[in-house]
Amino acid sequence: MTGTGIARGAPRLSGLHATGGKLGSGAGESVRLALLGVVFRSAGLPQDYAAARFVLFLKKNRFLEPVEKAVEKVGRSFESELNDLYVSPVLAEALLVADPTFAASEKEVRAQIKAQFPRPTDVSDAEMAVAIEEALGTGRKLPCTLVVLDEVQQYIGESTDRAYRVQEVAEAGSKRFGSRILFVGTGQTAITGTPQLQKLQARFKLPVELSDADVDTVVRKIVLAKKPDKEPAVRKLLEECSGEISRHLNGTKLAPRPEDRAVLVPDYPLLPVRRRFMGACHAGRRSHRHEGRAPQPAHQRLRGRAHHRREAARDRRAGRLSLRS
Repeated sequence: MTGTGIARGAPRLSGLHATGGKLGSGAGESVRLALLGVVFRSAGLPQDYAAARFVLFLKKNRFLEPVEKAVEKVGRSFESELNDLYVSPVLAEALLVADPTFAASEKEVRAQIKAQFPRPTDVSDAEMAVAIEEALGTGRKLPCTLVVLDEVQQYIGESTDRAYRVQEVAEAGSKRFGSRILFVGTGQTAITGTPQLQKLQARFKLPVELSDADVDTVVRKIVLAKKPDKEPAVRKLLEECSGEISRHLNGTKLAPRPEDRAVLVPDYPLLPVRRRFMGACHAGRRSHRHEGRAPQPAHQRLRGRAHHRREAARDRRAGRLSLRS
């Protein structure tokens, strides 16, 4: 189904939802909790499992609005009080006012919250599925959901155990929600690049590798994208500075070329000469450091190019062009 077809069928499919976040080394040992943190954040909930479950409880019982208003009435932030979920007297008092039957006193409220919404080191597949349904569901089926987990390779590293956990979570989600949830994992190496990543092929069946052309397209259309109404000003500025630009590294293989004119505006504030110069420097450094190794994957090249173009963008000012090469 095309993107347009999916959008048209969204009401019939209970809606569409997309979320993404880094898995990375900071995810700890629980992939399930890391995944839930990504899902919770996309639904406007706290990333913390206990705090998110508490907010979902308030929503389910229609206590959320009165509790939020009661907290704000005393000059506190509801989000800040959630950081002190087990000890906040403001939250306890607000909940007791909203639901006098919850407990007999504020002290008992805090004890009940701690008992009912603990902070586990991990959760089961069933608990993870229920939490996803409650966070994203609207009383109907789960919307068609795309979950992008970045830095999967960095998280797994050389750990067979972590590779198994990622596979287990993807399998559990697919079994529970079927085609309504799609997991995408990204990394700097192809899925066949390491023995540990190869273990994920059964669950991540559609490999997508970026070519050099893909890298340039992503950088130009996403990182360096410009508002249409600003392009004439950029083009005018480049034309005013064309004499200086044409003299950059003149007489070398990196000098300005006629075909550069087509990418001057899309690449701004990075000039084509500077892009070729940095590419040559990185190629020389890679060949020196990685002699005998496999070529650098496109995912990593994308990160490198995006980084240097962001650095170039720091020099950008209205009416000012950075001409350093």
